[in-house]
Amino acid sequence: MESSALDFVAQSCMDLTEALNTAGSEADRDILIVNHIKKVSSVVTAVEDFKKDLEWVNVSEPISLSQHCSDKIVVLDFWTYCCINCYHVLPDLAHLEKLHSVENGLVVIGVHCAKFNNEKDSSNILAAVRRYNIHHPVVNDADSSYWEALGIHCWPTLLILGPGNKPLFVLTGEGHREELVSFVGVAIRHFGFRISTAEIPMSPSNYIRPKDCDVLQFPSKVALNPFYRGRGEEPFLAISDTGNHRVILTDCSGIILRIIGGPEPGFKDGKLSEARLNSPQGVCWLSGSVLAVCDTNNHAVRAVHLDDGTVEVLVGTGEQSHTGDLGGKCLGMQALSSPWDVVLYTTPDMDMSIRPQLPPPPPAPSSPPSAP
Repeated sequence: MESSALDFVAQSCMDLTEALNTAGSEADRDILIVNHIKKVSSVVTAVEDFKKDLEWVNVSEPISLSQHCSDKIVVLDFWTYCCINCYHVLPDLAHLEKLHSVENGLVVIGVHCAKFNNEKDSSNILAAVRRYNIHHPVVNDADSSYWEALGIHCWPTLLILGPGNKPLFVLTGEGHREELVSFVGVAIRHFGFRISTAEIPMSPSNYIRPKDCDVLQFPSKVALNPFYRGRGEEPFLAISDTGNHRVILTDCSGIILRIIGGPEPGFKDGKLSEARLNSPQGVCWLSGSVLAVCDTNNHAVRAVHLDDGTVEVLVGTGEQSHTGDLGGKCLGMQALSSPWDVVLYTTPDMDMSIRPQLPPPPPAPSSPPSAP
């Protein structure tokens, strides 16, 4: 399919979004979406199928759009695993897949298009699929041939296909959960009897954790305790065991002293044994007994208090901040977006204020010699 056809769909989607913003009711919104589907599908042609020599994850055989998906609503997610915006789209797709199964007519396919050379390796993609709990099929478009053939321009891009593999909607960037739910839901209802209930050859690559959970799973950050003095049970290292949704504290010989969170994700304060984290990343010692943790998937920074054995929210609300949020709210009310790392910055007087040390002012220009 020529890129101009996809550009037409994208422009039509922008016009649709503008019209939806002024719609008076849900019924009016549905009518606008149906009219958009009729207009676009009468003009565009089917997208081309995947090449036969591509590598796949989460399938028992390669997926063919024409063979397996011609009577489905298909969401093609063009992504790469190093892209934080692509990462933010995954919960929206998981939510959509809970609403509509393959048997109900929806197929989500991740089209992985690498930005860097190491991302072209299918084993690395498989690791990312396991890490992010992706259960839908993922194809490795290593040389970006499919990306270029469809005229995709950026990560992430969501291309929604109707029956006959005709492109109906294009969404770029993150934050489109409401549109995804509306567009897919209306499309499934609109096409009705044309939607197939057949299964597709899926085979999720599940990772089974050991029951004792002694093995690190995708550890991401480690922080040496700068306040360490070698006293008793004083922690020496803090390790983010991201895949197990926990933080591990060890002594200087690597013996585990305490575990915060895990093994399942959650968002809960309280005692160390009861607190829950969700894919923690950056860790930073604020003192010898207080550890700051970037609770990435909970969009928060948590404080671990070792003296009284508790965990609390330091910054964040548990929900991702909206695009354009300028901040400025009190810590517990200020939403964050996937905090990845944290560092302690102190001024020379150690008053813990967050202000950079300004360079000294330039010397004053010397006065010109006075006339005799």
